[in-house]
Amino acid sequence: KDNEELSTIELSEKFFNKKQFRSTSDCKEPLVRNLDNYSQFIEKYAGQEKVVVVLAMSNIRCCDIVRATKLMKGSRSLKLISKNKLKSDIALVGAIARGQQKASTGQTAQKKQKKHRKQGQERAVLIATPARFVNVVKQSEPVLEFGTVVLDSSYLDPKSRSIFDESTNLALLKELAELNE
Repeated sequence: KDNEELSTIELSEKFFNKKQFRSTSDCKEPLVRNLDNYSQFIEKYAGQEKVVVVLAMSNIRCCDIVRATKLMKGSRSLKLISKNKLKSDIALVGAIARGQQKASTGQTAQKKQKKHRKQGQERAVLIATPARFVNVVKQSEPVLEFGTVVLDSSYLDPKSRSIFDESTNLALLKELAELNE
């Protein structure tokens, strides 16, 4: 009712497209959605993505997820939280983005093979709150490319709020979807 005067295009800018979501409702035993199974969950739903973003409700939850995923094979779990210096997080994301550029331009096949063997095809799992991640991505150069974003929506904070209960988070998630198009 509030948006009756808006056109279809204007309405589409206010809401998410269902194509931007992937259902995880088939996530049943043994992949019950909890910290013990977080690594397997990411491996199942992220596929071969080299950069996976996990957005959580709070810095404390981000730290919990990092501890749960730090032993994932072939991956590095990195937390981007407000306790870190913003410049450090921007530099970290910039380094990952530069690695993406190098992998996609100007290297011979032999150099690529040596580099991949050396790095072990490492995946970066970036864990942050929505506000911190959007802030870091906007300021990092070059632009970070990422495909999979995991919303830690099954977690409820002590006040029984999820990541979707904060109106600012929804606006940030929409902005993030636009940045990644």
